[in-house]
Amino acid sequence: MQIWYVSAELTEPKSVTALACKWPEIDSDGRTIYENTHFEHIDRAWHALVELHRACVRVETSMLEEAETAVRKKKDELAKACRALKQAEDKRHVYYMPRCDQ
Repeated sequence: MQIWYVSAELTEPKSVTALACKWPEIDSDGRTIYENTHFEHIDRAWHALVELHRACVRVETSMLEEAETAVRKKKDELAKACRALKQAEDKRHVYYMPRCDQ
């Protein structure tokens, strides 16, 4: 029977064949059939594919926001370290008195 396979790597459902559209059958491409990757009806496959890509976009957006927050924190830490270095260098020049015998 003809069934439809979807995955995050695809931009449209792929037509495959199998004896039945149920686990643990194998499709014509050698993939195990699962209820969230293989569909008997093309409209359900399209719906699942769109929802899968929406979920991927949400996950990637969340990961990007977390990374941007981490970068902002690191920039703040770097600025603080640079200020501390500048202050330490300025104070070293004020307090450092070379010995006369040098």
